[in-house]
Amino acid sequence: MKWRGHVSAHTGTGEWLWQRFSALYIGGFTLYVAGRLLFGSLAGHDAWRSWLSGGLVRLGFALLIASLLIHAWTGLRSVYIDYVHSLGVRFAVSFLTALGLIALGLWAARVLLTVAA
Repeated sequence: MKWRGHVSAHTGTGEWLWQRFSALYIGGFTLYVAGRLLFGSLAGHDAWRSWLSGGLVRLGFALLIASLLIHAWTGLRSVYIDYVHSLGVRFAVSFLTALGLIALGLWAARVLLTVAA
């Protein structure tokens, strides 16, 4: 059997792992936040601000944002590859998606940095 340059054998495993690990983190951190909101006392703006300005909580939210962006990119990229057959359209849609996700990531980073200030 002759190898063709456009075939990418065994590349789906990495994407599958990124999807699973990011989904596990998103689910786990969501459960933590839900538990903190249900069983913690966050009455008032000052309590919220002090909780959100803690280093570990901010790191957790930063990892949450990164996981959401990775999860979204990996999933949408797979959909584009599977269902958008025109190479030019696929490139344009992927490029616009990447720009949008980068913009969302920068906005989220700005929010996290202003909470600490």
